[in-house]
Amino acid sequence: MDSNEIKLTTDEKSELLELNNEYQNVLIDLGQVQMTRLKLAEELASTDNSETECKLAYTEIEKKELNFRNRLVKKYGEGEIDAHVGVFIRKDKNTN
Repeated sequence: MDSNEIKLTTDEKSELLELNNEYQNVLIDLGQVQMTRLKLAEELASTDNSETECKLAYTEIEKKELNFRNRLVKKYGEGEIDAHVGVFIRKDKNTN
């Protein structure tokens, strides 16, 4: 042993070992947090894709509904649809 080296006491060695263990535990936790963050980012991207698909599907349904309404107006004239009863209510020609 070099004359500049001082041997640590048993308590100091134990404290140093405990500090190293704490560092290792925090680093492991940090890795787990990063993995969770990665999984959440993937899930968010998937959710964003699902949302985009739903919005596109909604727009398509709106187009279908507009076409359906236009066909009914062409066939029956101006009016409204009561979807609960399943009837087309023609607008009275005398009312404005």
